[in-house]
Amino acid sequence: MGSTGRTIDSGDFGRRDSLRPFELAMTEPNTPPPMPDDIARSAAELVASGRHEDAVRLLVAETGISEDAARRMLATASTPSDELPAEVIAAAERGERIQAIKLLRESRSMSLREAKDLLDARCPAPAGSGCASALLLSASMLSAVICVMLALVVPLGCASKRGIGSSSEASSGPAARLRVATYNIRHGVGTDNVLDLDRTAAAIAALDADIICLQEVDEQTRRCRGVDQAGWLGKSLGMHHAFGSFMDHDGGRYGMAILSRWPIESAESWPLPTGNEPRVALAVDVSPPGIGPITVVNVHFDWVDDDGFRFAQAEEVARHLRELDRPWILLGDFNDTPGSRTRELFASLGDEGRKPAGSTKTWPAEIPTSDIDSIFAGPADFWMPFEARVIAEVVASDHRPVSATLTVTPRDD
Repeated sequence: MGSTGRTIDSGDFGRRDSLRPFELAMTEPNTPPPMPDDIARSAAELVASGRHEDAVRLLVAETGISEDAARRMLATASTPSDELPAEVIAAAERGERIQAIKLLRESRSMSLREAKDLLDARCPAPAGSGCASALLLSASMLSAVICVMLALVVPLGCASKRGIGSSSEASSGPAARLRVATYNIRHGVGTDNVLDLDRTAAAIAALDADIICLQEVDEQTRRCRGVDQAGWLGKSLGMHHAFGSFMDHDGGRYGMAILSRWPIESAESWPLPTGNEPRVALAVDVSPPGIGPITVVNVHFDWVDDDGFRFAQAEEVARHLRELDRPWILLGDFNDTPGSRTRELFASLGDEGRKPAGSTKTWPAEIPTSDIDSIFAGPADFWMPFEARVIAEVVASDHRPVSATLTVTPRDD
């Protein structure tokens, strides 16, 4: 889950008199901040003792880097001493990263995010680039590696005598950005007609997104063996989640979900005009660091050829968007193509992610013929124009996911 800032319950670390310097700084605001080499040493000790998540929180809280950057740093620096399983390496080098993540998770009993981070560090994309050989690092060597890596991402050197954040050389950072994605997961059933929520989770993890909107999500239905899919995916991926129900179905409920790296401050279902099935839009408020409060809206519009129901649903969502007093991101399965009045309506309110020519279609996943999944962001002057990318995942669902990196337009102070 996303960082909650510097406030960490000292109970996470044991008794107060056993706290190391960085832990005191995190629990007592008046304690002088530690030096960069202290941070590296403490992170290395946490990793060596199996407290990987505490090490991530430490790096985020004490350096200001993102949680993703902290995870990648630790995954790169602390490569396990034993070789990756041969089947994991083989799958990665064939370009089957979803399968590789799933196999690695099963073989190492690690979370999906940890498996993805380790695979990214050892077997970087693209396929065929090879997997790194194992590294044998002691805690002291690991500390040195982390310290050097910190020097590359924060404006402080190792063994510095200055406190964190006290540098007079600090400059304005890069524009704030976040990565979002939309994915119709077909309640975990792939193009092979097999229900495999582990595979779905691995496909979502591979998107490496901060916020993901999911369509066709089940909650405790018989066909999905009573699983609360939104809750299960959120827990498996270490993300916050919200679920919006369309209707009761098969002993449970059927609808959509949003996963967020950061806490979901509020969630609301916007009722939409009923078409061939009931529909809602799921809207959540989150506050990404460096960006501030935004509203994320997930939609899955009516699917029949006649767009009457679909456009009525789009108009209701547009009404809500116009009433918002904060930036918004709209993602989902629009069941309509570029140039349609539904897509043009939202393009008039903000920007739509541009997909590269020749890679725009999202359904059906194996040989897509329709561009029906998309991402919009508004107001247009808040976000910079952006590109969207269709991910070539052809097995986990009958749709391909779409992702985009959004950047806030720089403001003149």
